[in-house]
Amino acid sequence: MPTSERLKVFISYSRAQVGFADELELALSDKQHEVLIDRHSIAKGEAFKQRLGEMILACDTVVFILSDESATSQICAWEISEAARLLKRVLVVTIADLSDGVVVPQALASIDWIHCWNNPKVPGSNQTKGFIELDRALRTDLAWLRERTRLQEQAVRWAGRSDDLNRESSLLRAELLSEAIDWQASKPVHESIPDIVLDFLSSSRDAEERRRSEEAANLAERESIIEQSRVAMEEREVALKRLSRRSVMGVGVAGALTAGASGLALWANDAENRFRRAQTAAALAREQAIEDSITEQALNTNISGQITAYASSPGVIASDGPPGENSPYTKAVLTALGNPNQSLLGGLLEAHDRIRSDFPQQPYLSTNVDADVFMKRLPVSWKRRALCISNSSLFGEKEMLPNTERDADAWSDFLQECGFEVRAHSNLTLAQLHEQIDWLFSHLIPQSDDAGLNLTNERVDPAGFVFLFYAGVGYVDGQRQALEVANTIGFASESRAINVLPLDPLLERMRKLAGLSVAVLDTNFNPISLSHEGWGTELNEMPAVDTFEPILTR
Repeated sequence: MPTSERLKVFISYSRAQVGFADELELALSDKQHEVLIDRHSIAKGEAFKQRLGEMILACDTVVFILSDESATSQICAWEISEAARLLKRVLVVTIADLSDGVVVPQALASIDWIHCWNNPKVPGSNQTKGFIELDRALRTDLAWLRERTRLQEQAVRWAGRSDDLNRESSLLRAELLSEAIDWQASKPVHESIPDIVLDFLSSSRDAEERRRSEEAANLAERESIIEQSRVAMEEREVALKRLSRRSVMGVGVAGALTAGASGLALWANDAENRFRRAQTAAALAREQAIEDSITEQALNTNISGQITAYASSPGVIASDGPPGENSPYTKAVLTALGNPNQSLLGGLLEAHDRIRSDFPQQPYLSTNVDADVFMKRLPVSWKRRALCISNSSLFGEKEMLPNTERDADAWSDFLQECGFEVRAHSNLTLAQLHEQIDWLFSHLIPQSDDAGLNLTNERVDPAGFVFLFYAGVGYVDGQRQALEVANTIGFASESRAINVLPLDPLLERMRKLAGLSVAVLDTNFNPISLSHEGWGTELNEMPAVDTFEPILTR
């Protein structure tokens, strides 16, 4: 199950029950739930609340491990009160009877408990059955709860924005708003919708009504201008036809009609002028309508997802271009995106159509971005970083792809024009590349975050936009893809041994840490045959790939 579709479960527990919490985490993960659990020691004071509050906000359900220690813990009590404030569903699991004198928190007293131990008062109860019962309870109304969490997170971001323009651009529109209204109407009887979400939906409806009213008024104005233009054109044609008929009359008659003809000529000239004015106004209205629409979309900060653009399908050649020039792919994409009114996705599609018609390579896209992104008109509030990497080696032979560095430089110049903080490097070793990748994400992680840049970090920065460009050689083995780096070992007996960067973990890291991420890969992925499972799954692994037969070159 994709991570985005899993139910997010926050485990609230006392450190005295860390062993059981570990078992519960494994059981829930095995059932394809996404577990949020605090593994840090909690310092005194208020510092813990922000970290735990973010985790509770992001979860769909809180599972509370009830014990003597958790029932009397101030931190656990705060977690339960925060869950209640955010209207999160709470499920309670017990692991033993409570001691005499231990008072159950009021918020948990009315909730049915799931017994994960051999409770003599509940025949047949044990830990295995308790885990099964918990999984069944978690899956109740799963889709509705996941949507509530997503809308609640959006609503919190919307409410936290100070200026009206950013707040307006964060609201739901069109189909997304319609889906949210349907979700609101399908609320289960035993669930609630937080006030902040209701305010968010209400403001979205109001803004949508205003936008539609403005669009209707603009449409009526444009139709009026077009109608005026049509009328002026008809008057012009009538006047010109009358002048044409007068021009074939005899000289004497023409002399007698001089005054009348002059008046008719003035009328025709006036119709001509009015036609031209109306035509100009109609053209300006159309241009202004397009400009207004693009400006509105470009200012939208409520955009998330990932675009991955491939210069060529796996196994299909991608040209490096004539020496001293950019590759056909980079040239086509940057030419299309040179138009500030061209969206990123639209520019990529335009370039891909041109590449398919002019060259044998077959580029393709993978994307789940939910709105248009205009690279030269990005919102100023977005935090932007880009990494442009080139590798000129080919199957371990150095300087075989001379245009790759030129491609990286061209993308670096373009991204700097778009307001990105950019680093461009060529022929990096694997260790050097890791350092640059850490830099790419470091501005999205708070300095105090103990998790650092670990791939498991779940904090997504909605204002973070990271961009990766790579020009060089790629490899594919089944569903696994990798990028070659400069410190290729060379020859190993009769085959080559290569250091590569696994691509899928890198893309996953971009998805997890940045609200919006883009990877443009100016390479093709050459099929290879692996002699062992050496690819690894994490970015800090350095798999040695050997005994392969190169099939195609870039």
